[in-house]
Amino acid sequence: MTEGQKLNHFFVDAKKYETAKTALTGAEIKAIAGVAANYQLFLEEEGDKPDKAIGDGEAVNTSSQFPRRLSAHRCLTNNLPSFRVICVRKRR
Repeated sequence: MTEGQKLNHFFVDAKKYETAKTALTGAEIKAIAGVAANYQLFLEEEGDKPDKAIGDGEAVNTSSQFPRRLSAHRCLTNNLPSFRVICVRKRR
């Protein structure tokens, strides 16, 4: 990082992180925050909108006026024909 370069902030499970990048992939966010690869990230949406699942290759803008807030959840799948995904919030 060069002197005077703006840092962008984001949160994962209420813990603040900084980056000089204006966008990070889900995998980069997991690496920075120490989130296990088998966890799913969710981007908190405003109001009543459901949170958005963020894939490992999906970019998240970190240069927004308001810091992005994400949460990490361990996701389980079953092998039933209806295929359901169940996510459990990471415990501290």
